[in-house]
Amino acid sequence: DVTNRRTQKPIPTHPLQRLIENPNPYLSQKDFWSSIILYCDLAGNAYFEKEYDRAGNIKYLWPLRPDRVAPIPSSVNFISGYEVTMPGYKPVTLASKDVLHIKTFDPLNQYQGWPPFAVASRVGSVDNSSTDFIKLFFEKGGTPPGLLKTVQRLRDAEIEELRGRWSRRYGGYKNWMEPAVLDKDAEYQRIGLTFEEMGFGTLDARNESRICSILKVPPILVNAKVGLDRSTYTNYKEARSAWWEDTLVPMYTSLEDS
Repeated sequence: DVTNRRTQKPIPTHPLQRLIENPNPYLSQKDFWSSIILYCDLAGNAYFEKEYDRAGNIKYLWPLRPDRVAPIPSSVNFISGYEVTMPGYKPVTLASKDVLHIKTFDPLNQYQGWPPFAVASRVGSVDNSSTDFIKLFFEKGGTPPGLLKTVQRLRDAEIEELRGRWSRRYGGYKNWMEPAVLDKDAEYQRIGLTFEEMGFGTLDARNESRICSILKVPPILVNAKVGLDRSTYTNYKEARSAWWEDTLVPMYTSLEDS
C-alpha cells in the first residue's frame, strides 16, 4: 500500500494507490505484480507504457513484451527513449518518461537487465535432455543400447532385417517381459549404462538445486526432490521464513523503489 512516510499510515485515496489497484481494465493488481516478476525472471526487464488522461495524470499502465522493446542510449539523458517493434509495422519510439522500466541488474549492460532464467538455461537444458532420454528409453523398449554379435559375415540386407526383427519383437514397453531368443551363433552385448550407473538421482538433485538456487526459491517450497529428501515440517517453516526475509522482502523493496 501507498503510505505516508511520516506516519506510515496507508493513503487509500492516493493516485498511485488507485493506479496500482487498477493498472488497466484488463490487468488486476495481482496480475500486475506477477507480470513484473515473471518478465524480470524470464527476460530481465519489465516494460509498461504509460497512458495519460486529459489532465496529464497517468491513467493506465500497459505491459510491453520485453523482447520487442529496446532502450535508446543517450549521452545527454542516459536513455532518450524506447524503440518498440511489432511484426509487420514500423518501429515506434516512446519517450523515456512514457515508459516504466523495471529491470534486474546486469554488470555488463547499464541499459537493460539480465534474467536469472538465462543463467539457469544451461542447467535446464541438461534436465530436459535427461527427460528426453528417459522418454526415449520407455518408448524404445526399456533396455540399454547394445549390439548383436554373430560369427557369420552378414550382408547389409541381412543386418537391416536382423535389426528390424529385434526392434519389432522386443521394442516397446509391452514386450519388456518377453524372453529374448537369439539365433544359434548370435550374442547380445550391452554397451550402454543403466540408470543406476548414469546416476540419474544425483543428476536430478543437482539440476533442481541449481535452478532453485538461481531463482532464489528453497527446494522444499516447490516440492523438488532434493528438498523433499530433507523435508520436515520445521524445515518447511524455516524455509518459508528465510525465503520471505532473504528474497521476497528485498525484491518487493526494489519494486517499491521503482
